[in-house]
Amino acid sequence: MLECRVRDNGVGREQAARLREEKKPGHQSVAMEVTRERLEALRGDKNYNPLEINDVVNSDGSIGGTEVIVRLPAHFEF
Repeated sequence: MLECRVRDNGVGREQAARLREEKKPGHQSVAMEVTRERLEALRGDKNYNPLEINDVVNSDGSIGGTEVIVRLPAHFEF
């Protein structure tokens, strides 16, 4: 299993969603759903979560960014 973690110190998912809605009201991105579907297809019949998205929480309880975890099988067949 190959596990990749990407962590940022941005505004967090909730605030980012509000900012996107202000910029492009009504826009619905499908990028995350398509990515999730592809990772699940690679997973096959194995039992693990291929994609996790978590808020990074500061010691004072405020949101300090986002962490994305992507898991890929080390060996897969097409």
